Amino acid sequence: MKTKLIWILAALIVLLGSFGIFILIQLQFNKYSPKPELVLGQATKDILQNRRKPSTLQQQHVVKNFPPTKNEENVEATGSVPTEDTAASPDKDVNTRPENAVDAVTETAIIETEENIRKSLFGFGTYPEVPLGLFPHGEEVWDEIESLYEDDSRLARNVELMVRLRIKLWELGTETVGASMENGLIYPSIPNVAYVTYGTRETEDGKTKQYIQSITGGGGLTAEEYEMVEAGVTPLGWTILSHASGGIDPYMFLELE
Repeated sequence: MKTKLIWILAALIVLLGSFGIFILIQLQFNKYSPKPELVLGQATKDILQNRRKPSTLQQQHVVKNFPPTKNEENVEATGSVPTEDTAASPDKDVNTRPENAVDAVTETAIIETEENIRKSLFGFGTYPEVPLGLFPHGEEVWDEIESLYEDDSRLARNVELMVRLRIKLWELGTETVGASMENGLIYPSIPNVAYVTYGTRETEDGKTKQYIQSITGGGGLTAEEYEMVEAGVTPLGWTILSHASGGIDPYMFLELE
């Protein structure tokens, strides 16, 4: 029994000794091994500080592998850096657009623009811009004239002349509310402007009296004002024009041929 106890104690001593030796070896190993936490921390610090490794020889070789430009050849040959004048010379190796290509593009744009511009069916040139304050439907006025052309070209011509004349008067600052045409002359309807044709007749006592044979464009004349115009007196705020001389020649006014 005593011998058996001795063997157990001896085994425990050997076991403890082996464990102690293992601990010593592990401590020595950790002492001389790099700490992974330190390595990871240093790598992170490098990234945060945006440190870059220098280009490798292979990368430098790839860059140098591109063919030198004329400016680089000039620097290598003469040792001088090209100035702005030499850099802008025709010999500079840059991507430039041929002049004929630019001319072709410009010419095409001009042709397309000309095709999109609407012109008079009667040779009066390009339609002028339509002021919406004068014609609320704008460019539709030209559509109506072209539609009318198919049924009555003469009437369509006269309507276009009247529209063009009213637009020009608008641009000059004169407002119109309509127009009429007679014997090739246009009579624009302007507020407080009347075109009068006078006639004469003989009274019972043998005297000659002037009377209004026709009046156009007036509108709004009171009976009293009408009598004044008939007597040859111009009412306040009105302009009275002779029908014979008050018409406008559209071709001269619009400078048309």
